[in-house]
Amino acid sequence: MSDNYLPSEIVLEILHRLPVKSLVKFTSVCRAWNSLITDRTFISDHLSRTLIQASNGHKGSLFFQFCLGRNLRWHEPPREYAYSLYSTTNQQTDHHFSVQRFPLPCLSFQPDHCAWFGGACNGLVSSAHHSRSSGSVTFLIWNPLLRKYVVLPKPLMTRNRDVYIRYFGLGFDSRNNDYKVVVLMQTHSGQENDHLEVYSLVSRSWRSVAISVPKFFLDVEFRSLPLFVNGAMHWVIHRMKDGSIQRSILSFDVTEETFGELTLPLQSNEKSNISTTLLVVEGGGRLAVVNHPRKGTGCFLHIWVMKEYGVTDSWTEILHLPCGARRCTGRRLDVLALTSNGKGIMRRLDGGAIVLVDPTKKSMELMGQKADAAYTGCYVESLFFINKEFDALSF
Repeated sequence: MSDNYLPSEIVLEILHRLPVKSLVKFTSVCRAWNSLITDRTFISDHLSRTLIQASNGHKGSLFFQFCLGRNLRWHEPPREYAYSLYSTTNQQTDHHFSVQRFPLPCLSFQPDHCAWFGGACNGLVSSAHHSRSSGSVTFLIWNPLLRKYVVLPKPLMTRNRDVYIRYFGLGFDSRNNDYKVVVLMQTHSGQENDHLEVYSLVSRSWRSVAISVPKFFLDVEFRSLPLFVNGAMHWVIHRMKDGSIQRSILSFDVTEETFGELTLPLQSNEKSNISTTLLVVEGGGRLAVVNHPRKGTGCFLHIWVMKEYGVTDSWTEILHLPCGARRCTGRRLDVLALTSNGKGIMRRLDGGAIVLVDPTKKSMELMGQKADAAYTGCYVESLFFINKEFDALSF
């Protein structure tokens, strides 16, 4: 095919505006287009444009839902490991969702295996698969739209079975155009300090980061899921202070590789009968938290958004919802994400269905199939893994 009809600059501008699925098809048009579309610079520029469009609301975003197939007994292998991509038109008046379901990358799941969600970031998704019997952990990074994934080598410290993972997540280093998996580990004995390792997708290797890790402990009831916002990974952490639990947000700048800490809304530390988790907001540019009442302590979920990143006074309560019927004895709704027009994507704990809740109309719309667990991240299209540079596998 000849490019004489249009200047190369115009062709490049057109290709930058096309969706990933179209670009995949166009790699077969000719060698020149294949070389252009699979070039790292083109991949990076296409992602940058996609992120700008998503943040400005000009393009519908995708919510990523990680689903585990239902188990009848704890010792049985899962019937299905699958995920769904929920695409929204991002209109101000309404949202229309289309759903695509795929299997997870094919691994030999055993009865004692469990999967952890490590977050979605700039078109890629991370997960970890843990064997309870051997203690081994397998990390994956995958591109859902391209159906390609890579299996990461074992972290340096986890070769010792005395080590367990406290937190891990996926982030993007904008300075070096590199995806990084961050893993925070600790020994079972607790005699050694916490250990931090970072995997670089560009260098395809792990390295230890010599940095002091803030002291904190985990909430045994709610495990904090990672959230990548403003160039940093975020987790909710807990400390004991003056005989009470104090909560805050631990941040890790993926580019600078430094820790920071953000203050939660005042309500999060005023009451001891709630637990706080991070929440995904459509567009991916803001932090949000949801305060869950513990069992038997109330029937409302309180949702807060940080309007200006890093500014404590900008926390604004935007939504509070009843978590169930009048005689509710615990959480009945698990809040997963917020849309740009204030609706909530939630999982019903009395059946596992994924629903879209409109607090203004007091309506509930069924979105997805029932799931034992669901973790949501803000997702955009990406061409990463389209070339052969990373030896990605297909699924």
